[in-house]
Amino acid sequence: MESFIGQIQLFAFNYAPEGWMPCDGRILQIGPYSNLFCLLGTTYGGDGQTNFALPNLVGKEPIAGSAYCICVNGIFPPGCPQGGSLEATELGDAVRCQRPLLILERAMPRT
Repeated sequence: MESFIGQIQLFAFNYAPEGWMPCDGRILQIGPYSNLFCLLGTTYGGDGQTNFALPNLVGKEPIAGSAYCICVNGIFPPGCPQGGSLEATELGDAVRCQRPLLILERAMPRT
């Protein structure tokens, strides 16, 4: 099953599978990841001209040794202007969600 670009998923290991990147706040160039930039914009950082940042979820994992990763190669979500910009929309509106798909406050506490 192919994942959606921008989908964040918790993996039971501490590395990113092929087509995914760790949610570690890293800065990416817009060019190779233009579809992901279309979805995220500068929500998590970057200058919006040449680069943007991924969310930083390091330390938010519910289980030690697991990792949150974001899909960078996959299906572009329906309803998004491919290669364009989402200008003045909320992140949840990008995929027409009524509420966020990931609610960290409700994740299991670390033990």
